[in-house]
Amino acid sequence: MSITNNKTIAKNTIFLYVRMFVSMVISLYTSRIVLQTIGVVDFGIYNIVGGVVSMLIFLKNSMAISVQRFLNFELGKNNIENLKKIFSISLMVHCVIALLVFIVAETIGQWFLYTRLNIPYDRLGAANWVYHFSVISCMFSIIQVPYIAVIVSREKLNIYAYISIVDVILKLLIVYLLVNSSIDKLVLYAMLTTSVAFIGMMITILYCLKTFSEAHFHFCADIKIVREITTFAGWSMLGEIAWVCTLQGVNIILNIFYGPIVNAARSISFQVNTNIYLLVSNFQTALNPQIIKNFATGNIVAMENLIVKGTKFSYYLLLLISLPILIETEFVLQMWLNYVPAYTVIFCRIVLINSLIDVLGNTYATAARAYGKIMRYQIIVSSVLVMNLPLSYIMLKIGKTPEYTLYIYGFIAIVLVFVRLFLLNKMIGLSLILFIKSVLLSVTIVTLSSMIFPMLVYIVMPTGLFRFIITVIISFFSVGFSTYYFGMNRSDRKLVVEKIKYFFNRRKIVNGRNL
Repeated sequence: MSITNNKTIAKNTIFLYVRMFVSMVISLYTSRIVLQTIGVVDFGIYNIVGGVVSMLIFLKNSMAISVQRFLNFELGKNNIENLKKIFSISLMVHCVIALLVFIVAETIGQWFLYTRLNIPYDRLGAANWVYHFSVISCMFSIIQVPYIAVIVSREKLNIYAYISIVDVILKLLIVYLLVNSSIDKLVLYAMLTTSVAFIGMMITILYCLKTFSEAHFHFCADIKIVREITTFAGWSMLGEIAWVCTLQGVNIILNIFYGPIVNAARSISFQVNTNIYLLVSNFQTALNPQIIKNFATGNIVAMENLIVKGTKFSYYLLLLISLPILIETEFVLQMWLNYVPAYTVIFCRIVLINSLIDVLGNTYATAARAYGKIMRYQIIVSSVLVMNLPLSYIMLKIGKTPEYTLYIYGFIAIVLVFVRLFLLNKMIGLSLILFIKSVLLSVTIVTLSSMIFPMLVYIVMPTGLFRFIITVIISFFSVGFSTYYFGMNRSDRKLVVEKIKYFFNRRKIVNGRNL
């Protein structure tokens, strides 16, 4: 990697971590207040109804992946004319997708809401309003996709961070209005959330129009580019359908078998995971454009180096914050929510463990998108992933408890790590041995060694705030120590020492000047 690329990744990661911290603090606070204000049942209804709408936007997600890939690729080649064409074509396609989602959602989706979901009869009217607002929010997010793709591909992630911070601050305002309103709080919550989505879309569009020349729409009918983007998106769609079945499909069958309270517990566990996973996703968001650009310029060695290091350090970052939460899940949820719905503790623990498995394959998925010819890759990966839905249904049908759906996901996630590795070895020659030696062995040793002292604290000390604080501190040092000695090679350790020395030497110079 060049020094410039390293600095770009580091700078963008810092901006995204500022965004993460603000978003995490506010969203955790707002989630607690929303849960207390609208109640567990309505909270579950909001998430299951929103989940039905989410099932209809796999087209949007597959197109987002496609647009991001092609914009990064053309930027890597510095082809500005093609950049403008790709944006204009993608905007047209997304407007069509938004219209299709609206039509399907207000026909088939509406029928599904009333005939298949397990919603208390006296809340059907409110659920209907939530559904309509969710559809509108979905359309806003679809139209916004090409503009977000331009910001990320241009690596202006400070702007992306600022927009996200505005979004969470507006959600904090929602909580204030929700608590002090006398109308149906579930309906009001859905309406205000839709308003925030509209404001976020407008801020993004206006910034892009002012800043980037390629973000200005021009009618373009370049059939070759349309075919390339839609073909790539078409195969990406298989993966998105599989994810929809895994996340929202399983959520719906949980609703059918167990009702909205279990949906509320699942939603809380995924919200905890989302906030923790931001630590990694921000790092990977900064990393992904460089992976694709290295492939576009033919620098496969640099790309492989990025993938290996990105995978390892993504895992270490996630372990750093996950370990104390995994150990003290019950205390954290009690402190956060006050009232913890049934199944929430076990859901949280399994979801966090599954995320640690998932993170091992994410950068490899980016490498597959960089390669472009993804038909075989998507067919195989999607076929494995989609098995979550039928296997979860079978488990619930034979009387197993809800957490079995997450056990199934964890098993499939492990299988997918090795499936992706095998496919990428065939596609671009990425080394299986390198992954096992440099990634898998390292993260296994770091994980096992990191757990020893925090678990001793958990076993020996009585439950309470003091034990939680000690667990967090011990976990932090334990993961840091294990990562440095067992998770890094000699060059990684040398780089860390140099950076620490540079930091303290700089502080001494500054302090000397102040004197």
